[in-house]
Amino acid sequence: MLQFSIAEAMDAISGDARAPCVTLVLPIEHNTKRETENLIGLKNMVREAEDILVARGYTAGEIRELMQPVHRELEKPAPWQGGARGYAVFVNPEMFRTFSLPVRPLRVCRVDEQFALAPILQLQRADGRFAVLAINLKDVRLYEATRYSFSPVRLNGVPKNLEEYLKPLEFERNLSSHTSSSGTGKAPGTVAHGHFPGDEQNKKYVREFLEQVDSVVRSRLSESGLPLVLAGVEYLVGFYRKHSGYSVIHDQYVPGSPERIDEPDLHRRAWELIEPEIGRDLEQALERFERELGRNQSSVDLRDIVIAAGRGQVDTLFVDPSKPVWGSFDPVTEDIELSDHAPTDTVAAQKAGMSDLVEFAIREAWKHRGEVYFINTEQHPKYTPLSAVLRAGAVVTA
Repeated sequence: MLQFSIAEAMDAISGDARAPCVTLVLPIEHNTKRETENLIGLKNMVREAEDILVARGYTAGEIRELMQPVHRELEKPAPWQGGARGYAVFVNPEMFRTFSLPVRPLRVCRVDEQFALAPILQLQRADGRFAVLAINLKDVRLYEATRYSFSPVRLNGVPKNLEEYLKPLEFERNLSSHTSSSGTGKAPGTVAHGHFPGDEQNKKYVREFLEQVDSVVRSRLSESGLPLVLAGVEYLVGFYRKHSGYSVIHDQYVPGSPERIDEPDLHRRAWELIEPEIGRDLEQALERFERELGRNQSSVDLRDIVIAAGRGQVDTLFVDPSKPVWGSFDPVTEDIELSDHAPTDTVAAQKAGMSDLVEFAIREAWKHRGEVYFINTEQHPKYTPLSAVLRAGAVVTA
């Protein structure tokens, strides 16, 4: 299974970076005829980026040094992982990173002051981020996941199992009745009857152990607010749910001992629980946009939204990444210049020194903890490539 971590990619590209920042994103087709065309497509984008760099005044030596690691990638017959639907390259004078993408992306070639965030954030929205906590007294594991990725998360600061938790207490305990199977196919202990096995002392130690786990899980997930799917036998899942302080635990869980479920199957079963909820957030956000439109807190005016984004006043942003808006914005004077280049004039607009104002709004909204949703404006004709719900105090042009 192709491994891709949205969190890792965002960590790499979202911080302030040294210009120029080159973002190349290639959709990949897999068949005998297209494999060669994929590499040709990547080489064409590299040439486009180098042409933009020349037009923006960079010397041949600067461009050669910047793009050298990209050209080394082009020497490989297929630099992406098997099964990838897309390939992303991010390079600037201080960093070179590539990512094989599990979902087919839009083609992107950008040269700007910062890396383009939209290609990665769009995957985050499309895939539905969530977390899975596999609860087992022998081994507790946390994963961050999307439809196409399933990445383990280190639980720093908590014992990896109950036995390790008990060691500092110098308490010898036989855990076999709680963590091993009777060989009949039933869950450990008396799970078949829905009761927690053992006496009150057992419950005390297990509760304390799971409370430690919960503290670390909440610390890890509280900022993102990811829905958490539990996996485990009934009594442990119920015990954790009862004592957990995390507010976004999914109503359903993956039953059975996680030690008997391999990671691909655990991922698949957890996704089946989450999938019906994907899209509900967007529907609710669109309904809120309509409500706030009547209160003059929603806008489809590009100038209003770009200025509000630069001030950190965008609460919820709706964008169509297939329709860039070329122009320039001075965050000090808040002057906006719109180019007459068409959305498809990617190379010509960037050669003229223009930036994508849609991408600028995405970065600023994300940086100031706004929500970003990706829409198709042909399916949502009321919306422009930039539409937004603005925070209180933002000025909306009447």
